[in-house]
Amino acid sequence: MMKSLPKRPYAQLHLPALTAEEALLIAGIFQKAADAIWRAHGREMARFLGHEPPQDCMRDDPPPPDDIPF
Repeated sequence: MMKSLPKRPYAQLHLPALTAEEALLIAGIFQKAADAIWRAHGREMARFLGHEPPQDCMRDDPPPPDDIPF
């Protein structure tokens, strides 16, 4: 009988039940975080992945204005 391999740890995020408004708010926060990370490190991340950087991380413009009140 083969011994099963231990499960590898992985990131999880457990959220309570959310209203549609709360879910949209959290999705907006995650999107803004991802956009900020790409603006800050997009060129290097793309090179690391062996891809061309996305066009929006090539801009030196300021981030877009907030459209979801936090």
